[in-house]
Amino acid sequence: MITGHWNVPALAHQVQIEMIFDLNCPWCYIGKRHLERALAMRPAIPVVLRWWPFLLTPDMPKEGVDRLAFLLRKFGSETRISRIYDAIARVGQSVAIEFSLDRIQRAPNTVDAHRLVRFAERQGLAQPAVESIFRSFFVAGRDIGDRKELLRIGTEIGLDSTA
Repeated sequence: MITGHWNVPALAHQVQIEMIFDLNCPWCYIGKRHLERALAMRPAIPVVLRWWPFLLTPDMPKEGVDRLAFLLRKFGSETRISRIYDAIARVGQSVAIEFSLDRIQRAPNTVDAHRLVRFAERQGLAQPAVESIFRSFFVAGRDIGDRKELLRIGTEIGLDSTA
């Protein structure tokens, strides 16, 4: 979900966009890419992006659950899951995302992944963190509910763990 409002400082106009998202939502990743394309069309407009966590599955166990079992409970059949995956892949290709949803083994609890984004924000690295977490999960199939994996992602984008 994207919300926005104009923030008018004394010397310059800038747009503040607040992204409400979950890191295990493929449609949020697609929406992020659409927003990036729109912003690239107006490079002269200064934009401040702010990321706000939203847990699509707030009752997800800390360790996550088996992805296929989760999807079967949510969508009812492998046929329906396949149709949804196909739709996500088609739309993803239109925004240069090569989804590899079959690589995902666990449906993660994303609380710690959202914490990583907030930590990255304090170092000016929220955008790279969000992109890296999305790509790690949806393209590489990495478990973004695993703290060790999140530490690796943070290191990859240059976060200072002592900050």
